Amino acid sequence: LSTRSPLGAGLILIAFAVVAIAIVLVPAHLVRRVSGAHHAMVAGVHSTSQTLLRFAMLVLIALMAVSALFELDVVLGAFVAGMLLRQLLPHDDRTLLDKVEVAGFSLLIPVFFVTSGMAIDI
Repeated sequence: LSTRSPLGAGLILIAFAVVAIAIVLVPAHLVRRVSGAHHAMVAGVHSTSQTLLRFAMLVLIALMAVSALFELDVVLGAFVAGMLLRQLLPHDDRTLLDKVEVAGFSLLIPVFFVTSGMAIDI
């Protein structure tokens, strides 16, 4: 954000926050309102459909894309996705957290290190 004026940087961050909250809360609100959607989402937690994990990955990708569109670091999008998704979960439920950790440690983190290593010119 150092290339922008303080006002421009503030406006970009406010716009990003509004879009990020909308990306998470609008679908969550719709799942609660549409009959059967909440049941289908919860029923798919322990099946091959993995609906909550897919929703979490969709939120992650969407917020990373939005942060790239706003010319922010994509890590900010990933961080905000984690913060917002954690607020939607019951505090004692680790089901989704455990599944996201498995996906992160087995796929996302290795891909990050491989792409980072490929950018190094030895």
